[in-house]
Amino acid sequence: VNAAKGADMKFRDLKLEYRDADGKLLTRKEAFRQMCHKFHGKAPGKKKTDKMTAREAERQRSIRVNAGGGSMSILQQAQVRTGQAYVPINNQQAYLDMGTDGSSKKKKKKKKEKA
Repeated sequence: VNAAKGADMKFRDLKLEYRDADGKLLTRKEAFRQMCHKFHGKAPGKKKTDKMTAREAERQRSIRVNAGGGSMSILQQAQVRTGQAYVPINNQQAYLDMGTDGSSKKKKKKKKEKA
């Protein structure tokens, strides 16, 4: 009798979420690795740990840049300031209009001529 009642019940979809110590949502692969490290009692090496923290820092930086509008908002602000539909980026005045000094460009080295 109980088996017949159980057959009528519908199973609900379950969504498992794995999070790390900081509360960041982990992918399946990251969660599996974390469980394996915990089960076997071994942690990833220093290089892997540094690489993961650098990757996370880059991800956080990109989120902050995108939240601030990123390069597109800088270009739109330059368009508003100059009153032009385009912004030439290959001259010094354009860098000044965009709010940067343009000094971050790499300088070309001059070759020494042999006499």
